[in-house]
Amino acid sequence: MSEPGSDAFLADPQNPALNSATMMRVGDPQRPDRLAWNTFRTLALWDTDVWVPRLLDIGLGGDHPVADVEWSGASVQLWATGLELDQGSDVLIDGPEALVVCVATVVAAPMSGELRGAMTKAVSDAALGGRKPAFLAVVPRRDDEAQLQAALEAAAAGDEFDALTDAVGWVTWHELGELALDLAEEEEDSLRADQVHLLVTQMQDRYPDINL
Repeated sequence: MSEPGSDAFLADPQNPALNSATMMRVGDPQRPDRLAWNTFRTLALWDTDVWVPRLLDIGLGGDHPVADVEWSGASVQLWATGLELDQGSDVLIDGPEALVVCVATVVAAPMSGELRGAMTKAVSDAALGGRKPAFLAVVPRRDDEAQLQAALEAAAAGDEFDALTDAVGWVTWHELGELALDLAEEEEDSLRADQVHLLVTQMQDRYPDINL
């Protein structure tokens, strides 16, 4: 049985980004929006220069174009790209030297059209400030790696995505949960630890094979 209240857990409930339109997305159990909101609002309890580099190392590998950029003061926003996604929830991590667009999903491989739109947004928005772009997909599990890789490669085809060379990757919900737990263990703070516990419980309720 699920822990009482885990399905209803909503981080930062007074945030003005939670308006009537976005709450409809959050309230749809078939969509990733509630889990994406809770995950990234929980991570955002820590300074972005603490966790964003680690997120990118997980998703892109240790040697990537945005490995040594400044992330202090970066904003973390959902539904801020203007993209209309049927399968995904968009997350914008907007830093002084680089910008990351994430598409969080509960399907094995998002539609390449949605991925391509998000990659286009990353490249164009980063170029406006002379910054480096990156793209991450958030997916249920790595068992579907071949299918996801094919979708990412199809989405990133074309010279217009040269700026994203070696800066396209993915992470799993499990890996995001592990990152949040690591942050909570490294810095003792009961309020943040409690929120991480609620997040991990919600993840495990949705994906019982997640072992955290």
